[in-house]
Amino acid sequence: MILSRNDTGFTQREVAEELKISKSTIASYETGRTQPDIEMLGILADFYNVSVDWLLGTKGNNKKEQDYKRNNNSLSFGYISFIELAHFI
Repeated sequence: MILSRNDTGFTQREVAEELKISKSTIASYETGRTQPDIEMLGILADFYNVSVDWLLGTKGNNKKEQDYKRNNNSLSFGYISFIELAHFI
């Protein structure tokens, strides 16, 4: 997540103000002390203009792509399937 923030040039404080959350929450996400819930993952991905899988640190792309694939009877977006995403919840 810190890479995405650094790519945008925002400070933790600026991100926190834009997303209406505390700076300590952003810091906790970036250090791995806590993890954002699924809704916040989407908000952060939209804010940074990256895919959710990129934020999760999987093989995703650092730019959003409309790459839908069917793999082993599960729908995938990019490189993370909805079944795999459920493991992070």
